[in-house]
Amino acid sequence: MLSVIARAELDRPWDEVLERLAPLALVAAEARPGGGQAWLEVGVGADPIQVDLCEGLILAQARSGPWGPGYHQAVVKALDALGARIGGWLHVTDTSGYYAQRSRERLERTFLRVAAALWDPDLGDYAQGILVGLDPSQAPARVPPGMVATPTGFKDARWLTEVRRALIAAQVQPQRTLSGVAREAFLWWSETPDALDWVQLGRMLCACEVIWRPLAGDSADTPAQVEVRQRALSCFLRARRLDPAAPVPRAEFRRLADLLGSDEQLALGEDQDPPFQGGYREGYIRHRVGDAWRVRLPGWLRAGYDAGDGHDVFWDGRFTVHLTPTREAGPFQREAEVARHLQCLPSLSRARARVLPIDQGAIQGYAIVLEGPSLEHLAGIGPAKMLVLGQVAAGDERINFTALSQCEETAPLALRLPGAFSLR
Repeated sequence: MLSVIARAELDRPWDEVLERLAPLALVAAEARPGGGQAWLEVGVGADPIQVDLCEGLILAQARSGPWGPGYHQAVVKALDALGARIGGWLHVTDTSGYYAQRSRERLERTFLRVAAALWDPDLGDYAQGILVGLDPSQAPARVPPGMVATPTGFKDARWLTEVRRALIAAQVQPQRTLSGVAREAFLWWSETPDALDWVQLGRMLCACEVIWRPLAGDSADTPAQVEVRQRALSCFLRARRLDPAAPVPRAEFRRLADLLGSDEQLALGEDQDPPFQGGYREGYIRHRVGDAWRVRLPGWLRAGYDAGDGHDVFWDGRFTVHLTPTREAGPFQREAEVARHLQCLPSLSRARARVLPIDQGAIQGYAIVLEGPSLEHLAGIGPAKMLVLGQVAAGDERINFTALSQCEETAPLALRLPGAFSLR
């Protein structure tokens, strides 16, 4: 996988490092023991550069393989700017060789070669459905048989074959302008994004990040989801400005405009288009939790973090999940943990609780199910249909979980949570 990692020694406190990062499109930052972590924006919709400071060592890194040579150049440009602000890099590892050579031609050849190997139909069991070029944390929990989950949505074997053929042809006979079919293997090809790049970036946001349904429970959808919808719409608008014939997915464009209350959809006319495809967040997706775990959750849930309690929180207006990773020195003792957990409940709730064991190979645990009258004695949970709480364990790491359903329709989601955990 193509990537860039830059390393330097920096004997400065985290606050001072943040001051130096601030002019470089700082996305987010947080202090950590011995330093901190920050993320620098590279481009609209693109993965940021991750910057870590720990005990005087600063690392900046980005994976460019799924993105393309344009993204890779933007990363190197940002690292040049960052290096100038911290006194230079001691060492930079660029698996494409671009940082040292600065040759766009060689960079393109490298990306074409790597992409042709990545999109090889013979590498995976496509009859079962697989992921290619997609971060597992953004991936659907299930890929339909015969399909491939890619950063821009589900594709079939025919698409895969055509794209790989175009990538190989581009290596044999270099083209001044890469063909549209080969370009579908990349999210950001040109040094300055062109119309096709903006279409690809918008498609990626639509497939991986946009929640397409209105989010119940708020007077307006959460700012993060409004922002990602706006970024996707902006990508398509930029594409249309650069090329009125750019292949913007019109059904997705119109749906974005409707969700945002925009009238930009009028500019697209009424041509016949493929039906609305939506994205992975229409179904279940896998989230990383702690150091060793993944959990399958409905993709339409918003995600957050409660720093005070150390919870990962996923929610909409009718369903809420809290997950807390912990480490324990001793072995997991299910009966003792269940007894301890039940003892924390009011006596009437405890008497009516159902206890479900969890035995999934290396994963052990339990779930306590409370519903109906057993919920009436619990303070602070508000109107509720069902509460499922418990613990899963593997090795020395555990996940404490709760799932609160506030209506009949989401109760099955709560019951699925105990079986939704897996190890990475």
